[in-house]
Amino acid sequence: VQEFRDEGVSGTLGLADRPGLTALLEAAMVGGIDRVLVEKADRLARDLVESELLLRTFRDHGICVIEADGGNDLT
Repeated sequence: VQEFRDEGVSGTLGLADRPGLTALLEAAMVGGIDRVLVEKADRLARDLVESELLLRTFRDHGICVIEADGGNDLT
């Protein structure tokens, strides 16, 4: 279990400005992650297009993204 956080960083910022999200994506690319838990869907990214691209990346790597607030599988 690992925790990736962007404390005090807005979800409206791009990937380059979100070190926690960048680290999560890097870890996802090398494998070993099968599930990502997010507080709410909008905490992943505020921009709908960016959010969908992130979800596609996770899905393409066989990673489920689960929303803690309701237990929904976002992928």
